[in-house]
Amino acid sequence: MGSASTPRALLQSCAPRPAKRRQDVEARYQASLYDLGFRQIPSHQRFGPKLIPNGVLGLPVPDAWAVVFTNEALPELRENGWRVSMSPEFRFDFIEIDDI
Repeated sequence: MGSASTPRALLQSCAPRPAKRRQDVEARYQASLYDLGFRQIPSHQRFGPKLIPNGVLGLPVPDAWAVVFTNEALPELRENGWRVSMSPEFRFDFIEIDDI
């Protein structure tokens, strides 16, 4: 009798729960990206090998990734505790010659 409900209760307690969003923190992080020049990518400019969802932020000028992002924004984000990872295909992942 009781054993029939025990596995179900165990499964329910182990089920993944959605993360609780902190909209105040998200808004602060989004504002810091806006301060660095990021803007929502318009639908007519969203293209790539995978579908890019609405609301994604990017830099308005493609050339800004090389200068603004890698030289200015990326170090600032990391100094502020952001964990930034880049795929091997990211073409603006430069290494300073002095860092080698």
